[in-house]
Amino acid sequence: MFPDLERLEYNRPARGKAFQVLVESKGIGVSRRAVGVDREQWDRCVVCPGHRDCYELSLARLLLAQTAGNIQ
Repeated sequence: MFPDLERLEYNRPARGKAFQVLVESKGIGVSRRAVGVDREQWDRCVVCPGHRDCYELSLARLLLAQTAGNIQ
């Protein structure tokens, strides 16, 4: 559902099933951050019987990556 933020690279969109993240850098530091949602895919995810499990797993991975300091 969410992109794999442990492999996030500057200036390259990281895509998950329903969400996308882009961190732009021009020189030193971050110049822009953008988060996108594919509403059609999100709507398909929400009606899927495995939605809750997938969503909780995605949140757990995000929290663990953030805790480990892997998010740039």
